Amino acid sequence: MPDKIKTPEEIPGKLNLEQLLALIKYEDAELTDELPTMDSYRDYYEGDQDLTYATEEFRRAYGDTFPEFRTNWCEVIIDATEERIGIDRIIFRDKEGDEPDLDSTNEIWKILHDNDLPEIENVIYNSALVESRSAVIVWPDEELGARVDAQKAQNIRVSYDPDDYRKISHAIKRWATPAGEFRLTLYTPEYIYKFYIPPTSTDPNSVALDDIGEVRENTSGESEGWIPRPTSETGDDEWPLTNPFGEVPVVEFAAKSNISELKNVVPLQDALNKTMVNMLVAGDFAGTKQAFVVSSNSEPDGGWKRRPGIVWHLTPEVDIDGRPLPTQVGTIDETDPDVFIAIIETLLQHASQQTKTPTYYFFQTSSGGQRGDAPSGDSLRVTETSLVKKIGKYQENWGSSWVKIARLIWKARNIGSSGELPDIGQVSWRNPQSHFLGLLLEEGRRMVQDLYLPPEYAWRHIGLSEVEIAEAKKKLEEDGPIGLAMSRFNTNVNIEEGESSSEKSVTTAGVSRSQGKGMKQGTNAETTNR
Repeated sequence: MPDKIKTPEEIPGKLNLEQLLALIKYEDAELTDELPTMDSYRDYYEGDQDLTYATEEFRRAYGDTFPEFRTNWCEVIIDATEERIGIDRIIFRDKEGDEPDLDSTNEIWKILHDNDLPEIENVIYNSALVESRSAVIVWPDEELGARVDAQKAQNIRVSYDPDDYRKISHAIKRWATPAGEFRLTLYTPEYIYKFYIPPTSTDPNSVALDDIGEVRENTSGESEGWIPRPTSETGDDEWPLTNPFGEVPVVEFAAKSNISELKNVVPLQDALNKTMVNMLVAGDFAGTKQAFVVSSNSEPDGGWKRRPGIVWHLTPEVDIDGRPLPTQVGTIDETDPDVFIAIIETLLQHASQQTKTPTYYFFQTSSGGQRGDAPSGDSLRVTETSLVKKIGKYQENWGSSWVKIARLIWKARNIGSSGELPDIGQVSWRNPQSHFLGLLLEEGRRMVQDLYLPPEYAWRHIGLSEVEIAEAKKKLEEDGPIGLAMSRFNTNVNIEEGESSSEKSVTTAGVSRSQGKGMKQGTNAETTNR
């Protein structure tokens, strides 16, 4: 591993070779150092967890009785948050109170869907929650208008201006091709620098990405292994490539305090695995109790093995007259499994409290493992309060990231033109409690009928996006309440007759449906970025 060197405090417009090597060497080493921790969290999420309970003594006693036993709660905890986060629209308007600019809003929404938005969201949210960060790279594309690529944490590292934490000074992306070639791209506001390390073997699986330091040490060359990629291979007109954006086209999504959601869960997961195995072992002994023989003899034949089905054989002792002395024979009572169940419930309650995950994800009751009715209705919503607040924080932080992505998309789509986006960008998020639609509708009705609030308050409460609200207001003004209801009915009928939901979200202003049939149960959380 190369020695770390201080990254330049300021990145000049065009780096010379010495500056390039210094920056690449530093960022490359930093990313490599982070890989073991990130990979460990990824393994725990996928169920490939350390078997801390499987000591040598345990393996000798039970062999393959419980081969690599695990009970994976890390996936449950991450998915409980991830499955409730999703954007409904990115909206732009000239100033507060104005109607949304539907042309730019729909154009950006179409480009995002052409880039497979659901997959992008899945990658960036999951990686941010598990590994603590992820990123998106935007680049001009003739066919799509803009190419939007989600990046996992293991492949990218973003650095910020020391004088302005909101401004990205540079970023690197590092990855391995199926042919065994390592590649690294350095993004700066002015230029894009592309490097590679040629394959060291014809076997594409011969070198792992986290072995890149060793590969570099075995590769000659003044760049310590990294060689500028020829333009004949990249298809670029020049090296380095001029950055058409004038800013780093990378947007980062970071977890709270840049810490993985699994940091405090991993020790609890280890304890749960061990306790579950102990309970299974106790159950094994309950089926076949441990037999014993009490005698003053020394160790029996085969040793003092404690295993179901094993009987200790002892040669009886005799008195001075040669008569056998009495020997006590019996069995050992098994451990009450309720002891282990109580420990498991306690550990899961700790996991629930530390991660804000509702207890019903772990238990079939709302009382954290204790007997009681399963939560429903209002009680179910109450148990979700902490989770919804946590999701709201992520929406607030990640909303500005989505607005930055939208502005990069607009730049990529309009390079060479003078078109600009409106000043104000907002993200409409899907309501994380949209599965309570019946309750939300009733509460919305009360807002209008009992509190005499304008309908917009109820629409936002049930989860309609700003675009949907604008369309609803327009229909309400033109056709009245009955016309508005009929337009919604007709739209649903059209979708059920075969029009795809993704097409409807683009072609019909204000009626966003990015998944499933019918009107999406959208958002009550917005993020504004000027």
